[in-house]
Amino acid sequence: MRKAILVGLILISFGCVSSNLQPNPIPLGAYDMVAVRPGEAVGLVNGHTPGFSMIPYGTKERETDISRWSGQAVTLLSAWLVKYGVPLDPNAAKKMTVSIVEPKISLQKHLPCARLTLKIEADGLNKTFPTEGCARGVNSAVGYAISYAVIDLMRDREVTAYIEGR
Repeated sequence: MRKAILVGLILISFGCVSSNLQPNPIPLGAYDMVAVRPGEAVGLVNGHTPGFSMIPYGTKERETDISRWSGQAVTLLSAWLVKYGVPLDPNAAKKMTVSIVEPKISLQKHLPCARLTLKIEADGLNKTFPTEGCARGVNSAVGYAISYAVIDLMRDREVTAYIEGR
């Protein structure tokens, strides 16, 4: 009986470790980026604190650290702003908080698809960018969904106007 319980606990712990979803980094191409004029410095803030939570995965749930998902979005946004000469400063007066809401994985198609909403909050600017990314692997699907949401954000006129100070 004790051995069965011990084996069950070991399997559960290995299952939790192996079920960890993390986005594969999908870099932005030069054609993905929209030109933005440099203005005041911008601070990008990850809206999530590190820690694991459960998200819908098909008909079940799996564990992931959403702060890594929003951290990847912050990295992509930073690359975009640096490319166009926008100064980045964590202490800047202009701060954009980046978070991922409503993440879920669908396994009903021939490829796994990640659905999520990228949320941006700043003074007078609250926008959401729902998107979906499908790929051969689940982690790649998450990475593509994040990249597609960032591309949508970069093409939003209100966001570029906020960054440019218009």
